[in-house]
Amino acid sequence: MLLDWSSFMIPVFQSVGGNAVTTNEIARPFKVESGSLYPVFIEFASTNIQESNRLTEIYNTISLELAGIMQPNITIEQAKYALANSSSYQTFRDELLQNFYWKADDYVIVLTITYNDTKTQQYKFKFSIDASEAAAFKGNIEKSLQCAVDEIYRVPTNLFCPQKEFVLDDGK
Repeated sequence: MLLDWSSFMIPVFQSVGGNAVTTNEIARPFKVESGSLYPVFIEFASTNIQESNRLTEIYNTISLELAGIMQPNITIEQAKYALANSSSYQTFRDELLQNFYWKADDYVIVLTITYNDTKTQQYKFKFSIDASEAAAFKGNIEKSLQCAVDEIYRVPTNLFCPQKEFVLDDGK
């Protein structure tokens, strides 16, 4: 799977004119000067545009279907139940489960860094996913399909996001 730099929103806390301000900013890869300790946020996303477009199409279709379900007096549980029993939801759920990537296995991340367009260096990191983590990742499919309901009710969607230990693979 090819991955490239992504961007994501990070919280920024600052003082403007003596007043505390909280905002969001898009984090992107940036140059880190030598000998400095800048916080670095790194996220990768798939470079497969067709896959990204398909996921956007699924989300938009689910959101439109949800608009037809929502009523002023419906509870979040009722909305999720109605959405989960719709035909498009089941079709999308089956498609996402069929194309599910993360299996219980060992993985290697190859990180290629280019310095000043003159030097390229590769680092390989190993990590593993066990059966319980793979099952929890599959649970994210259901949660992500229902996140539009959570957004309407202002309930945070809590996805499974494990902290993994990456071991440098020096080839030995």
